[in-house]
Amino acid sequence: MIRSKTLFVNFGRMTRVEGIGAVVSLAMVYNDLVTINWALARFNEAKPSLGEYLHKGMRIYFSRIHNGHLAEGMRAVQKIHANKAMRRIVSKCSLDCQKAFEELCGCLPGGTEHLSFGLYVEQVRNRVAFHCDDSYLRWAVKSRAKRVGGSTSTLTAGGTAHSNRFEFVDDLLDTVVCRKVWRIRGGRGLRTRADRVGAWCDLKARQYLRFSGEFVEAALRELNLLC
Repeated sequence: MIRSKTLFVNFGRMTRVEGIGAVVSLAMVYNDLVTINWALARFNEAKPSLGEYLHKGMRIYFSRIHNGHLAEGMRAVQKIHANKAMRRIVSKCSLDCQKAFEELCGCLPGGTEHLSFGLYVEQVRNRVAFHCDDSYLRWAVKSRAKRVGGSTSTLTAGGTAHSNRFEFVDDLLDTVVCRKVWRIRGGRGLRTRADRVGAWCDLKARQYLRFSGEFVEAALRELNLLC
């Protein structure tokens, strides 16, 4: 069993380090992703006790917030990539950490996966992560209204804040993310293709956690910020 340890960070020394903001931002998003993954695991454990009408919307919520945090974290990765001193620290990390960093850098401008990251992750953050673009919601309403077998939805009036659910909004958000943001065509196989995109986003998050989980401590140690 791996035993945890407590280290102390010196804020005074931190003020004198150029580029430390990227390390702090990297660590913050690491905490955010760990938190959302912990909450998702608890949600999956509780699913049997929840009404079926709650599942879809809650899962969409976790996906939206997950991608929102990941998009913010990539800004820190880009700053580290642009900083020679920080890249030198990366080169001293384990091969797994370096590989994760390289994979993430492929999502930066000019990288082989930059377009995919912009479409699958950044657009979720920009359009639906913490709010939903009103024009996208209007588009979704019109799209659903024209769809054979999909022009109606539901809401559940349970009488309490924990039992009420506006499922029609969940359906609209699903339409926005899958068809408007991710540009997945409708028809058979849509859910399979959406699951593949979701799996790709999850992979990027795992790479982010693998890299930042090791790099942050290594950077703080290398920069003499631990005491």
